Amino acid sequence: DGWIPIGGSGLADALPVLHETWERAGRGPERPMVVPSFVEPSPGKLEHYAELGIDQVVLRLPAGEETEVLRTLDAYARYL
Repeated sequence: DGWIPIGGSGLADALPVLHETWERAGRGPERPMVVPSFVEPSPGKLEHYAELGIDQVVLRLPAGEETEVLRTLDAYARYL
């Protein structure tokens, strides 16, 4: 019955289920680390993740020429 949300839309609903299942399975007091991948950052999205207790994300990069990738990395620098 478990599922993994794609994108951030279902994460708020999925995390409580994950945490409950984790605790019921007797997995230590620390909660599992959740790291969303392929994230296109924005201040609102990163704030939402932080409110959910997520402190790491893997950012999405374009599959393109070096200049395009570097331009994207430069744009992401403001979020570091």
